[in-house]
Amino acid sequence: MKKLLTVAAALALGVSVQAQTNQVLSRNAVGYARITAGATNLVLAAIPFNSFSNTIAGIFAGQLNGGITPASSDTILKWDAVNKTYVTFWKNNSGQWRQFPQVVETTNTLRPGEAFFIQNKKITNQSVFVMGEVPDSLTLATSTVALVTNLSMASYSYPVSINMTNLSITNIAKKGITPASSDKLLTFDPISRSYVTFWFPNAGSIRQFPELVPTTNILAVAQGFFYNRLSFSTNWVEPKPYTWP
Repeated sequence: MKKLLTVAAALALGVSVQAQTNQVLSRNAVGYARITAGATNLVLAAIPFNSFSNTIAGIFAGQLNGGITPASSDTILKWDAVNKTYVTFWKNNSGQWRQFPQVVETTNTLRPGEAFFIQNKKITNQSVFVMGEVPDSLTLATSTVALVTNLSMASYSYPVSINMTNLSITNIAKKGITPASSDKLLTFDPISRSYVTFWFPNAGSIRQFPELVPTTNILAVAQGFFYNRLSFSTNWVEPKPYTWP
């Protein structure tokens, strides 16, 4: 029997973990995250689980709203770092998820460490659930996320919140005396519908622009971000932050 970790979403930016305290009956744990997609808005999200189905069609299945064209459908937007453009996934009226402009169901995937936009075109909020097995010592003892020169969409690979100052991404970041000379981490604020910029000074921890002290901001569970890499491509490696499973 698998232990269930429930993840409750109170904010559009992310979620908080509430683990049950009952006896652990096996190594495996499953959980879910509820992401709030605001009315006629975007949310920059992620899937910090080994999903039961890593395909976009399987992950979003009966969720979100379809349409006769991509323009009338809710969409998932995934950044193509090579071509520097978004790949659009939409849901037709029969419930099939397609990658524009293809006319068959997509086999594209989303995995821990990646990020994506959910675009809600309804005039009311929607709850979107992502679920799967909690990354463990066998499946993801450490996570490795590729960061290319220029922009990458990325996320923390584990279903826990983390203070940005504790991210090991600081170890590989190009640092500078100003934000313009430093790598930057960009989160999306769905309330102001704008990006929040964090940068890496030569001395000290990551800061939120234009503040002059280390940030106290936290990456919430299932929150995605952009990483603006000024130097050569590299790998960001994070250790699993919990002892079980």
